[in-house]
Order: sequence, then C-alpha cells, then structure tokens
Amino acid sequence: MTSNQGGEQVPIEKLVGGLHGGKYQFSVPSACYEFADALASSSTASTTSTSMLSAAGHCDVPRWASALKPTPEQLSGELRLDACGTTASVHVDNAMMTWEPFFAKVLPAVEGLEVQPAAGILAPRGGANNACDPSKPYSDSQHFEIRWDGKTSCNVFLVVGTEEEQWTFSITAEATL
Repeated sequence: MTSNQGGEQVPIEKLVGGLHGGKYQFSVPSACYEFADALASSSTASTTSTSMLSAAGHCDVPRWASALKPTPEQLSGELRLDACGTTASVHVDNAMMTWEPFFAKVLPAVEGLEVQPAAGILAPRGGANNACDPSKPYSDSQHFEIRWDGKTSCNVFLVVGTEEEQWTFSITAEATL
C-alpha cells in the first residue's frame, strides 16, 4: 500500500514508522516470534505471564506502568485484612480486544504486604484459543492474591493496570496485638 505525498508515492510503512493502529510495532520480527514461542511453550498461567512478558520485550517496567497511581475516587473494590497471615483476592477482566501486559503493585509499598502475580499478560476480551493445547485457552481475566503477614496495620491501595485500563482497590489491614 502506498500514499501519494507531494506527487511522490511513499510506502505506508514509512509514513507510520512501522506502527499499526498507533500501538504495535511490527518492524522487529524476532520479538513477535519470541512472543508466539512463549505462548506455545508455556505450561502454567503464572509461567505463561512471565515468559510472555519477557518474550514481548517487557523485562523492564514500561513508562505507563511506572506512572500507575491509585485513583481512590474510582475504586474497583475494598479489602479488609484483620488476622495474621490473611490473604484476599481480587479479579480483573480485560475489556480490550488486544493482548494487554499488566502490572500490579501495592501503593504505598508496605513490608509484609504483597500481591501475586505482579505482572503478566491478559488475552483479548473473550479470551484466546491455545493452538498448542486447546484444553488450556488463554484467559482475558486474572485473579490476584494479596498476602499479609499481619505485623503492620496499614491503609493502602492495590493498583492493577494495563496500558489501556486501571483498577484500584483499597486495602485496610489491621494488626491484632
């Protein structure tokens, strides 16, 4: 496909700089191959997310994930932890029609309070078929487990975000003496 710019035929890929739809860059075929290879070779959901992130070039935290901030005025839910060794879980669904890397963190960070998984990739809305193992389709949702050691009381937020969406959960943890 070409475009007529100033009387000169210019290939469309030069005009958009290798970007498609303004979001994905297809000029690096090895990243695409590594991503597909990670999808095909994964055996569990947690290793799937980690290996897919590495293969997709998300070893470093992207700028948008580093900038995640709680939005208390738009809470997706509230969690209360009140016993030593307590765990809680939350669930998010990808509403986008694209594969979306996600990152999750507790803000402000508190020793003894952690979220798992901290990163991964959500399949497009509706999920995706797994060509290598049809019995293990890729999910467009993710459960997050929040673990607390019960030592420090705190009021914090769990922030889960993709480039397109963000979910904020309030967490109230009350240590018993």
